[in-house]
Amino acid sequence: MIDHARDLAEVFFGEEFAIRFVRLRSATEDIEVRAILGSVDDDALEGRVVAAARTVHFAAGQDVRVGDQLRALEDGGPDVPIGTTFKLLDTPRRVNDGNEMRALLGSVGG
Repeated sequence: MIDHARDLAEVFFGEEFAIRFVRLRSATEDIEVRAILGSVDDDALEGRVVAAARTVHFAAGQDVRVGDQLRALEDGGPDVPIGTTFKLLDTPRRVNDGNEMRALLGSVGG
């Protein structure tokens, strides 16, 4: 039998896949969240170009919403050093079995 809770814990809260971020939101306390960065291909320029858009993927239940900023607390590879900050550009949507969320990200800086 599949243990979804254990699988989510390993993927999103383990050391191997997810990156630790601090969630920044105006007038609220900063909290730590764990998320996986990714990208999706999206049509641009009326379908003449396919461009990569950065995404964030995280376990449902973490308090992350459109407009929040996520600042990397650990090295996420050559493109995401510690301190890199992203902003959620849209409302996170449930994916897969509903226990996971995904949203588009924009770069804020480092």
